[in-house]
Amino acid sequence: MIVKAIALALILLSTLGFSARAVRPFQMRVRTLEQWQQLVLHLVPLIEWRLTPLPQALMEGARGRGQVELGVAWLTNELSQGEGGFFELWQQMLANDPHLWADDRAVLAELGRGLGVSGVNFQHDHLMATHHELERLCADARTQWAKDGRMLGALVGAAGVMVVILML
Repeated sequence: MIVKAIALALILLSTLGFSARAVRPFQMRVRTLEQWQQLVLHLVPLIEWRLTPLPQALMEGARGRGQVELGVAWLTNELSQGEGGFFELWQQMLANDPHLWADDRAVLAELGRGLGVSGVNFQHDHLMATHHELERLCADARTQWAKDGRMLGALVGAAGVMVVILML
């Protein structure tokens, strides 16, 4: 009887873990998109007013922004070593981020295409347009998390409860 109770408790605990793991990609996408939004907004004064060189502006803007900071650090390191062109490295940085989805990468790729290649006014407009697109993607990601993510977590939890009921 005690062994059965321990087994049931372990099944419930593992179900909770699996449930949290199923929801995590949805949560991380929202968090990453929010960090990109913050970076884009932070770039506006750095580029427009302070005329900060792009690698330095990216590093300063990404500071304290988790996964985005790691990607930008990798990018600036590769740029300083002369390992490739900015846009190719930018795309590689985006491809290496597991929390971004295809639509997110497309918007951020457009951001990288316009950074540092034109006048300040165009870059300001480009950054603001990117920010609005990221807002839209973030709203979609939150909706998807609320619908699909929580549903998936609930289904995994219900499956675990069903196994416990069947074991009783």
